[in-house]
Amino acid sequence: MAPTLPNKKLRIVGDVHGKIAEYIEIVKDVDYSIQIGDMGFNYSALDALDPHRHWVFGGNHDNYLKRGDEFIYQPPHFLGDFGMIISGIFFVRGGLSIDKKWRTEGFDWFPDEELSYARSKECLDAYCSAKPMIVLSHECPQSIISMFTSFSDKETMDKFDCRLPSSTSMLLEQMYYHHQPELWIFGHYHIDREIKYQETIFRCLNELSHYDIFI
Repeated sequence: MAPTLPNKKLRIVGDVHGKIAEYIEIVKDVDYSIQIGDMGFNYSALDALDPHRHWVFGGNHDNYLKRGDEFIYQPPHFLGDFGMIISGIFFVRGGLSIDKKWRTEGFDWFPDEELSYARSKECLDAYCSAKPMIVLSHECPQSIISMFTSFSDKETMDKFDCRLPSSTSMLLEQMYYHHQPELWIFGHYHIDREIKYQETIFRCLNELSHYDIFI
Protein backbone atom coordinates (compact mmCIF):
# COMPACT_ATOMS: atom_id res chain seq x y z
CA MET A 1 0.00 0.00 0.00
CA ALA A 2 1.33 3.47 -0.91
CA PRO A 3 2.17 5.58 2.15
CA THR A 4 0.17 8.66 3.12
CA LEU A 5 2.17 11.79 3.91
CA PRO A 6 1.03 13.77 6.99
CA ASN A 7 0.20 17.15 5.36
CA LYS A 8 3.75 17.71 4.14
CA LYS A 9 5.14 19.66 1.21
CA LEU A 10 5.96 17.56 -1.84
CA ARG A 11 8.09 19.43 -4.39
CA ILE A 12 7.95 18.32 -8.03
CA VAL A 13 11.10 19.26 -9.95
CA GLY A 14 11.53 19.46 -13.73
CA ASP A 15 14.48 18.42 -15.89
CA VAL A 16 17.90 18.77 -14.27
CA HIS A 17 20.25 17.92 -17.18
CA GLY A 18 23.23 17.31 -14.94
CA LYS A 19 22.87 20.49 -12.85
CA ILE A 20 22.85 18.38 -9.70
CA ALA A 21 24.14 21.04 -7.29
CA GLU A 22 21.31 23.40 -8.25
CA TYR A 23 18.78 20.58 -7.95
CA ILE A 24 19.97 19.67 -4.43
CA GLU A 25 19.61 23.30 -3.34
CA ILE A 26 16.01 23.29 -4.62
CA VAL A 27 14.96 20.16 -2.71
CA LYS A 28 17.16 19.89 0.36
CA ASP A 29 14.91 21.88 2.70
CA VAL A 30 11.50 20.53 1.66
CA ASP A 31 9.75 17.56 3.28
CA TYR A 32 9.64 15.44 0.13
CA SER A 33 10.53 15.79 -3.54
CA ILE A 34 10.14 13.97 -6.84
CA GLN A 35 12.30 14.75 -9.87
CA ILE A 36 10.44 13.87 -13.08
CA GLY A 37 13.17 12.74 -15.47
CA ASP A 38 16.30 13.94 -17.29
CA MET A 39 18.41 14.04 -14.16
CA GLY A 40 21.46 13.48 -16.36
CA PHE A 41 24.02 10.70 -16.50
CA ASN A 42 25.70 10.87 -13.09
CA TYR A 43 23.80 9.98 -9.93
CA SER A 44 26.45 9.81 -7.19
CA ALA A 45 25.50 13.30 -5.97
CA LEU A 46 22.13 11.91 -4.90
CA ASP A 47 23.96 10.44 -1.90
CA ALA A 48 23.50 13.86 -0.28
CA LEU A 49 19.71 13.35 -0.18
CA ASP A 50 17.60 11.00 1.96
CA PRO A 51 16.18 8.32 -0.40
CA HIS A 52 13.15 7.97 1.88
CA ARG A 53 12.19 11.59 1.17
CA HIS A 54 13.66 12.48 -2.22
CA TRP A 55 12.87 10.40 -5.30
CA VAL A 56 13.63 10.44 -9.02
CA PHE A 57 12.42 8.66 -12.11
CA GLY A 58 13.91 8.54 -15.58
CA GLY A 59 13.33 10.59 -18.69
CA ASN A 60 15.09 10.29 -22.04
CA HIS A 61 18.35 11.91 -20.91
CA ASP A 62 19.16 9.35 -18.23
CA ASN A 63 21.58 6.44 -18.09
CA TYR A 64 19.83 3.08 -18.51
CA LEU A 65 22.98 1.07 -19.20
CA LYS A 66 22.92 -1.61 -16.50
CA ARG A 67 26.59 -1.83 -15.66
CA GLY A 68 28.97 0.12 -13.47
CA ASP A 69 27.95 2.55 -10.76
CA GLU A 70 26.42 5.35 -12.81
CA PHE A 71 23.08 4.09 -14.07
CA ILE A 72 19.66 5.19 -12.94
CA TYR A 73 18.65 1.85 -11.41
CA GLN A 74 21.53 2.04 -8.94
CA PRO A 75 20.57 4.78 -6.43
CA PRO A 76 17.83 3.95 -3.89
CA HIS A 77 16.14 7.23 -4.86
CA PHE A 78 15.04 5.69 -8.19
CA LEU A 79 11.33 4.85 -8.24
CA GLY A 80 11.33 2.36 -11.11
CA ASP A 81 9.31 2.30 -14.32
CA PHE A 82 5.81 3.24 -13.14
CA GLY A 83 3.35 2.92 -10.27
CA MET A 84 1.88 4.65 -7.25
CA ILE A 85 4.41 6.78 -5.38
CA ILE A 86 2.19 7.86 -2.52
CA SER A 87 -1.56 7.76 -2.10
CA GLY A 88 -3.24 9.32 -5.14
CA ILE A 89 -0.06 9.96 -7.21
CA PHE A 90 0.96 7.77 -10.16
CA PHE A 91 4.20 8.13 -12.14
CA VAL A 92 5.52 6.89 -15.50
CA ARG A 93 9.15 7.15 -16.57
CA GLY A 94 10.59 7.49 -20.05
CA GLY A 95 10.66 9.63 -23.15
CA LEU A 96 12.02 9.84 -26.67
CA SER A 97 15.32 11.62 -27.47
CA ILE A 98 14.56 13.47 -30.68
CA ASP A 99 18.23 14.57 -30.73
CA LYS A 100 19.67 11.07 -30.56
CA LYS A 101 21.36 11.31 -33.98
CA TRP A 102 23.80 13.76 -32.33
CA ARG A 103 24.36 11.51 -29.32
CA THR A 104 26.45 8.38 -28.69
CA GLU A 105 24.73 5.13 -27.73
CA GLY A 106 25.86 3.92 -24.32
CA PHE A 107 27.35 7.31 -23.42
CA ASP A 108 24.61 9.94 -23.62
CA TRP A 109 21.81 8.01 -25.32
CA PHE A 110 20.31 4.67 -24.24
CA PRO A 111 17.87 2.40 -26.13
CA ASP A 112 15.88 1.68 -22.95
CA GLU A 113 14.80 5.33 -22.62
CA GLU A 114 11.19 4.30 -23.34
CA LEU A 115 9.23 1.44 -21.78
CA SER A 116 8.95 -1.78 -23.74
CA TYR A 117 5.60 -2.80 -25.18
CA ALA A 118 5.10 -5.36 -22.40
CA ARG A 119 5.96 -2.87 -19.64
CA SER A 120 3.71 -0.26 -21.24
CA LYS A 121 0.80 -2.69 -21.13
CA GLU A 122 1.52 -3.45 -17.47
CA CYS A 123 1.65 0.29 -16.78
CA LEU A 124 -1.70 0.92 -18.45
CA ASP A 125 -3.32 -1.90 -16.49
CA ALA A 126 -1.90 -0.56 -13.22
CA TYR A 127 -3.05 2.98 -14.01
CA CYS A 128 -6.59 1.92 -14.90
CA SER A 129 -6.79 0.03 -11.63
CA ALA A 130 -5.35 2.89 -9.54
CA LYS A 131 -7.32 5.81 -11.07
CA PRO A 132 -5.01 8.39 -9.43
CA MET A 133 -5.79 12.05 -8.72
CA ILE A 134 -2.33 13.17 -9.89
CA VAL A 135 -0.01 11.88 -12.64
CA LEU A 136 3.70 12.64 -12.94
CA SER A 137 5.52 11.82 -16.16
CA HIS A 138 8.39 13.05 -18.28
CA GLU A 139 6.48 13.43 -21.54
CA CYS A 140 2.73 14.17 -21.80
CA PRO A 141 -0.20 12.61 -23.68
CA GLN A 142 0.08 12.92 -27.46
CA SER A 143 -3.03 15.09 -27.83
CA ILE A 144 -1.63 17.64 -25.35
CA ILE A 145 1.79 18.23 -26.94
CA SER A 146 0.67 20.93 -29.39
CA MET A 147 -0.50 23.06 -26.43
CA PHE A 148 3.06 23.23 -25.11
CA THR A 149 5.30 23.33 -28.17
CA SER A 150 5.24 25.14 -31.53
CA PHE A 151 6.74 22.16 -33.36
CA SER A 152 4.33 20.04 -35.37
CA ASP A 153 5.12 16.35 -35.63
CA LYS A 154 6.26 16.80 -39.25
CA GLU A 155 8.46 19.81 -38.45
CA THR A 156 10.10 17.93 -35.58
CA MET A 157 10.66 14.81 -37.67
CA ASP A 158 12.17 16.85 -40.53
CA LYS A 159 14.47 18.84 -38.23
CA PHE A 160 15.65 16.01 -36.01
CA ASP A 161 15.19 13.03 -38.35
CA CYS A 162 13.27 11.07 -35.72
CA ARG A 163 10.10 9.01 -35.50
CA LEU A 164 6.98 10.53 -33.96
CA PRO A 165 4.77 10.12 -32.05
CA SER A 166 6.85 8.56 -29.30
CA SER A 167 5.82 5.29 -27.68
CA THR A 168 5.69 7.17 -24.39
CA SER A 169 3.30 9.89 -25.57
CA MET A 170 0.98 7.25 -27.02
CA LEU A 171 1.01 5.26 -23.76
CA LEU A 172 0.17 8.43 -21.84
CA GLU A 173 -2.61 9.16 -24.34
CA GLN A 174 -4.15 5.76 -23.65
CA MET A 175 -3.89 6.38 -19.95
CA TYR A 176 -5.64 9.74 -20.29
CA TYR A 177 -8.38 8.18 -22.39
CA HIS A 178 -9.17 5.65 -19.68
CA HIS A 179 -8.97 8.04 -16.71
CA GLN A 180 -8.61 11.81 -16.45
CA PRO A 181 -6.78 12.85 -13.28
CA GLU A 182 -7.21 16.24 -11.63
CA LEU A 183 -3.57 17.24 -12.20
CA TRP A 184 -0.87 16.05 -14.62
CA ILE A 185 2.69 17.38 -14.21
CA PHE A 186 5.45 16.74 -16.75
CA GLY A 187 8.74 18.16 -18.07
CA HIS A 188 10.62 17.45 -21.31
CA TYR A 189 9.37 20.44 -23.36
CA HIS A 190 11.45 23.11 -21.56
CA ILE A 191 8.65 25.55 -20.83
CA ASP A 192 6.67 26.70 -17.80
CA ARG A 193 2.99 26.59 -18.72
CA GLU A 194 -0.31 25.47 -17.22
CA ILE A 195 -3.43 24.61 -19.22
CA LYS A 196 -6.83 23.26 -18.21
CA TYR A 197 -8.05 20.68 -20.73
CA GLN A 198 -11.28 18.81 -20.16
CA GLU A 199 -11.19 17.74 -16.49
CA THR A 200 -7.40 17.92 -16.04
CA ILE A 201 -4.93 20.69 -15.26
CA PHE A 202 -1.75 20.02 -17.25
CA ARG A 203 1.38 21.70 -15.91
CA CYS A 204 4.71 21.63 -17.77
CA LEU A 205 7.88 22.38 -15.79
CA ASN A 206 10.95 23.95 -17.37
CA GLU A 207 14.50 22.95 -16.45
CA LEU A 208 14.93 23.20 -12.65
CA SER A 209 11.42 24.66 -12.26
CA HIS A 210 9.37 23.23 -9.42
CA TYR A 211 5.80 22.99 -8.22
CA ASP A 212 4.71 22.29 -4.65
CA ILE A 213 1.85 20.03 -3.61
CA PHE A 214 0.63 19.69 -0.04
CA ILE A 215 -0.55 16.21 0.87
